[in-house]
Amino acid sequence: MRRAVTIEEQPTLTPNASVVESTEAAGCPFEALYDQLNPSVVNVLVINKVRTEPHSDTPGFRFFGPQNQEQLLIQGMGSGFIYDDKGHIITNNHVVSGADHVQVTFWDDVVFAASVVGVDPDTDLAVLRVYAPKERLRPLPIADSDTLRVGQQVVAIGNAFGLQGTMTTGIISALGRFLPTAGGTETGHYVIPDVIQTDAAINPGNSGGPLLDLQGRVVGVNAAIESPVRGFAGVGFAIPANIVKKVV
Repeated sequence: MRRAVTIEEQPTLTPNASVVESTEAAGCPFEALYDQLNPSVVNVLVINKVRTEPHSDTPGFRFFGPQNQEQLLIQGMGSGFIYDDKGHIITNNHVVSGADHVQVTFWDDVVFAASVVGVDPDTDLAVLRVYAPKERLRPLPIADSDTLRVGQQVVAIGNAFGLQGTMTTGIISALGRFLPTAGGTETGHYVIPDVIQTDAAINPGNSGGPLLDLQGRVVGVNAAIESPVRGFAGVGFAIPANIVKKVV
């Protein structure tokens, strides 16, 4: 069942002045961007309870004892970013769907338990909450994705293949794409409109992480790739920031 979450309006956040100045001066302040933004991106680990049935590999021997055991196993991983200083984190619904436990890891390897406080399967968005010290919570400003242009430079930061704090760069390849999801509508399917296409490398583990402009603002939430193989093939998709504003 779809769970809604109401969060107080995000405060107006001004990008770090040094980042903006270096953007204007150098055009590609990737080092400054990374230093500024990486602490606001988290790894998301999904841990589920699974039952395993003991058995014997030796023919003729029967296992005596409990017929099944419960274990905690990591079932998936993704990325997320800090939305406000109250501990809310944005990620993808498909990252945390069905999770028994969720953990988030910050850039400095400090781990916090997280709770899923809201999901929207139709737009593949979810909101987590962690109770962390305020000095650790560095929200990312949200851009107006309606102002994006094809050819604009962007960066993605996330947990690609489990490699924490991976940043990739690229451009906006196209706008106005459509992304189908297994949503919560009566038909079981929903198509997200106005999706951003990018050639910034997005790989398994990047889902839920931010796609950002060179002013350090979130323009989209990385969600999917189009590829004949498991890895990136130059076509990635992000849910536009303005949909995030409407849903959250």
